[in-house]
Formats: sequence, structure tokens, C-alpha cells
Amino acid sequence: MASFQAGEYLSWTYQADRLMADLLSSPNRHTRRLVRADVEHFRHWLQMRRLPAESLPLMLAILSSRGFEDVQALVAEYVAWQQQRGYRASTINRRLCTLRAVSRLMRQMGTTGWDLSTVQNVRSTDNVLRVSAEAEVAA
Repeated sequence: MASFQAGEYLSWTYQADRLMADLLSSPNRHTRRLVRADVEHFRHWLQMRRLPAESLPLMLAILSSRGFEDVQALVAEYVAWQQQRGYRASTINRRLCTLRAVSRLMRQMGTTGWDLSTVQNVRSTDNVLRVSAEAEVAA
């Protein structure tokens, strides 16, 4: 049983390496840095939710083991968590763009039969309204 788990982890490691190579193929070093940071941010958020995402391969295994509706709900929770902490809509949307790219590449690699292309961006007014409402409460 242990050798099967080790073999499965090696398979996910290979998939993670392929995925990151595709994600980081941009010639712009700033884009590569932000994409890497976005993936790590989501992975750390999964860990805070007590999901075993200690590494990128484990994060991919978590995402691929869930159905589309579960992952979509997970992403909605991630967005809400960021909004509650006051992240700008542009930051949230960039992270969503990265997650959409991750899911699209996972589908192309055959690890899932779905992607997150239908997940909508956050409107910039969503953050403005929330921040102004908090300012009124504080006043």
C-alpha cells in the first residue's frame, strides 16, 4: 500500500512540474513571480482550512479528487475570505485568473474533466461598497 501511495505522489509530482512549467512559460519575470505567488497563496489557504495541501502535488490531488461543484464552492469560499480581509478586487481577480489557468491545464492534462472558466471575476465595486460600509460602522 505504501509503494502505491509513493507512486501516486510521484505521478502528481510529475503533473505539478508540467503544470508549473506551462504556467510559468511567460517571458515576463513579474508575471512568473505573481503566478507562482498566487498558486502558493491558494495552497496556503487550503492548508488553513485543514486540507492536506503541504505541496503543489497534494494541492492538485485535492482539486482533481473533487467534483466541479465542490471546487467551485471552494473557490467561492476563497474569494469571500479574501474580500473579508480587504484584498483589492484586482488582486482577487488576478488570483482567480491563475486558478482558471490551473484548472484549464489540469483538464488538458487529463486529470479533471472540468475547468473553472465559468467562475466570474469580482466587480471592483464589491470591494468599494464593503470598505465604505465598514468605514460607516467605525464612524
